[in-house]
Amino acid sequence: MTTVLVQCTQQKTRREQVPAKLLYEGALWESQRSYAETFENWFILSAKHRVLPPETRIDYYQRSMDDVDAELWADNVMQRLDGVIDEPVKIIAGADYADPIVPYLEAKGIEVHEPCRGMKIGERVAWLREQAKARANETLC
Repeated sequence: MTTVLVQCTQQKTRREQVPAKLLYEGALWESQRSYAETFENWFILSAKHRVLPPETRIDYYQRSMDDVDAELWADNVMQRLDGVIDEPVKIIAGADYADPIVPYLEAKGIEVHEPCRGMKIGERVAWLREQAKARANETLC
């Protein structure tokens, strides 16, 4: 079974105590979420919370990867993912989120795919929407 890791986004609702998957907003988030939800096992990479199961209730926050020590962040992410990820791992995230954890995953022998690596945000949104639609259609047949 594949595990999908998606990044949080700067756009957030200001509501308090909502499932993490409902906190983030915008076209990028909606496309990431739609894609990730076609998989059984997915998590959100967060600058503040490190890694979140989508149903974890959290409050509004404002923090970016510029505010964290990337090595410490990645170490904490990997500790939290230990035993809960399946191979391969698909990372749908910008370099700020992906680059710190890819070496950790690969060092554990985990197969990593970054299908959106190098795409601009608009390209990423279009690709994710197309892939989510295709995967949803596969499950209907």
